[in-house]
Amino acid sequence: MYRFDTTTDERKTASAAHDLSVRLNWLTTALEESARHERRFRHPHEEQAMRLMRRPLSTPQAFASFGMLLGLLPPAAFFYRIFGEVIIETITAGKNLSVFWVVICLLMNFICCVVGRIAGRKLGILAERVQSDSW
Repeated sequence: MYRFDTTTDERKTASAAHDLSVRLNWLTTALEESARHERRFRHPHEEQAMRLMRRPLSTPQAFASFGMLLGLLPPAAFFYRIFGEVIIETITAGKNLSVFWVVICLLMNFICCVVGRIAGRKLGILAERVQSDSW
């Protein structure tokens, strides 16, 4: 750890010539690496796009993920909007009726999520076939 309570005389600031050349070589290497990086990517968005292209998703995988999100989020929002306040009130009151509705909503949401994923995958396969056909 660094100590900041020493005086200039107590610090050994005089480096040997070897230490100075090692530090200069390190700095030169770091600057060259930075310049090479700036030549490869002129803008930060280019680097981000390149990193995203390392493991791209296939068309069916992308459509399946999108379908899963469409199957998950809108029904969850509907269930929360319709039953959210009632479920919270019954949970705080200690009634057992809300557990039934929570389980039903979670089951319906899970089913919608799975169906959305399956439909998205099938649509992705169809889109891939259409894309491979000649125009």
